[in-house]
Amino acid sequence: MTGPSSGANLSPNCAQADNLPYLMRQPRVLSYGEFFGAARIERRTDSFVFSSMRATSSPEQLPRHSHENGHFVLVLRGQYVTAASDDICGHSTLIFNPPDTTHRDRFVGGQGEFLGISVSPEISRLMPAGRPAVLGEARLLGILRDVRSELRSPDADSEMLLEGLGLELASRTTRLRRWPDARPPKWLVEVRDLLREEQELTIGEIAQRVRVHRVHLARAFRQYFRSTPGAFKRACRVETACRLLERPKYSLADVAQRAGYCDQSQFTRAFKRSTGLAPGEWRRLHS
Repeated sequence: MTGPSSGANLSPNCAQADNLPYLMRQPRVLSYGEFFGAARIERRTDSFVFSSMRATSSPEQLPRHSHENGHFVLVLRGQYVTAASDDICGHSTLIFNPPDTTHRDRFVGGQGEFLGISVSPEISRLMPAGRPAVLGEARLLGILRDVRSELRSPDADSEMLLEGLGLELASRTTRLRRWPDARPPKWLVEVRDLLREEQELTIGEIAQRVRVHRVHLARAFRQYFRSTPGAFKRACRVETACRLLERPKYSLADVAQRAGYCDQSQFTRAFKRSTGLAPGEWRRLHS
């Protein structure tokens, strides 16, 4: 796996290293989902590749390179040198690189970890060209915390939740309007109903049904319902499980299957994550 996670040494030798012959060659072009480094976790959705990465290259080994698509980098550990800032960046710095960004972003000393989010060509086309930027909005960092949580503890709804989080993150870098009306548009109400009633649909499939772009869908859903489509879907699944748990005739395995979980262990983890109680505990309290 490749990505922007190589190391760099901020010393007087840094300028000399930048002039080494191999660094002056035509920049290597990284395709969708590629970063320099070793991937610890990778998850793919319809529109994004989420990669938890560890730096593996020394400053001298990392060449100038470009990315065909837009991407985000969240620094998790180490000191990061980026074209987006004149300062050395540390933990929890979020960087946005527009499509076709050419750089040699790197970690000081080649030691560090980051979360990379590569944006699909379809979504990248909505992103404006320009310079890389450090994004400091608290809501964006909150989105990234949720992404990391889903990567560490996936469940039946994680793919849609990651897709929605990625779309919401991408929407903050595109030129999209907010809806001025106090009430949600009819198509968005239909989206909410589809999420509640047809839980196997993806965000892309729902967007096609209501004939809006998936980025617009994710942005509008947050604006009106204060949630991502994936989080709403997860809540609906838990509500279904709660109703089934009130019926003693259903075993926990039956509830897991009927609520759409892969197996009982996944159901138990997801249910406890949402309610703070294991399904059996919840049943005893509400019987």
